[in-house]
Amino acid sequence: NVSFHDSDAKIMFHSIYCFSQVLVIQGADYTHQSLAPYVDVSIICTKAHAETLAAKQYRHIFIVDDLADFDEIEKLNLDDFSFDFVYSFSESYQQLAAKIADTYEIAGFTEDDIRFLNDKHRVRNRLDEVGLSYCKSQSVHSKQQILSLISAFNYPFILKPDHGIGGHGVRKINSLQDLQDLDIEDLSDYVMETFIDGTEYSVETFSNLGQHHVLNVTEKIKDSNMNEVGHIIPARLTADETQRIAAYMTQINDALGIKSGVGHTEIIVTKSGRIELVETHIRMGGGMMGVLMNNVYHCDVVACWGDLIADNKSVSHLPDWNGSYSSIMSVFPTKRGVITRLDVPNDDSFKTIIRKQVGDTVDDIDNQNRILQMMGTDTDPDRLKMNLLHRLKQVIVEIG
Repeated sequence: NVSFHDSDAKIMFHSIYCFSQVLVIQGADYTHQSLAPYVDVSIICTKAHAETLAAKQYRHIFIVDDLADFDEIEKLNLDDFSFDFVYSFSESYQQLAAKIADTYEIAGFTEDDIRFLNDKHRVRNRLDEVGLSYCKSQSVHSKQQILSLISAFNYPFILKPDHGIGGHGVRKINSLQDLQDLDIEDLSDYVMETFIDGTEYSVETFSNLGQHHVLNVTEKIKDSNMNEVGHIIPARLTADETQRIAAYMTQINDALGIKSGVGHTEIIVTKSGRIELVETHIRMGGGMMGVLMNNVYHCDVVACWGDLIADNKSVSHLPDWNGSYSSIMSVFPTKRGVITRLDVPNDDSFKTIIRKQVGDTVDDIDNQNRILQMMGTDTDPDRLKMNLLHRLKQVIVEIG
């Protein structure tokens, strides 16, 4: 069971006086921009990252040469400052944020918390213990071990890194041939899971003092390789479905000991209506999720959390949906190599985000290697999806 970093007395202190000073580690500038209207934000980052920031939104900018060198962090004399909370909205730096929380006794997640939450197999076992998951899960370390477990799992099943980030390395295995053709060389840190047939969604939550709230549910669009090719918000759900997902998220966060912060949780709703966890993260969703939420709610989940912790208030009314839908879709490489041609249609009705250029090398063909993305907003979700897919089909990518 995950425990929040500070003692109950320290948490109660913050519940009276609210959070006013939040220290963040590296991470996207636009995320901190959402938080800055509500609390004073300070940041620890590298010099190169500092040059990309809107400096005025930070109270303090602490620059280090190497974030992996904790000796540099200690030279910042952080105990001379009155930080109420330390956080990273990027998974890559959450362990560092936790070490700072432990070392300087600042509220936040502990190193043990982060190790637990990043361990998909341990999280699955915890949910199984409390009756929130019926998905079979097993840590595996080799193809030979996977072969020995096939009779227990049956096809199809899912292979994914036990400590992976952002869908990297996730594979759906439909047959023995798929397993034999598997393009993953190192299986020493993988999890084998039952394939859950259903509709996949992601849920954006914000929490404080153990109170959890859902801002948005996203409809996810995946290809046959389990790559998330796009998503559209808000998902088209009934009021009952939305309430059931919100109740499930409270159960999940309580079971995992998450008391404060923002969350991005991927779930599957089966045809029978059962909700099953895919995985959960203590950050906002990627793939321009913050922009999409602002397009339809005029705020994002980080802003909601900032508003909540600044005033220590209960949430009686979530931000209103403006009646429009916002979607983003991606183009992925079909093979490894060097991009030799990239032609993109000129269309002002959609925002295009170029992730890779001609001459860039593609080392893998999954969520970490989007070539470009297109984003748009419309009051008709089907028309929006159709138009985005039409534009993406006009993109020409050649890899040599």
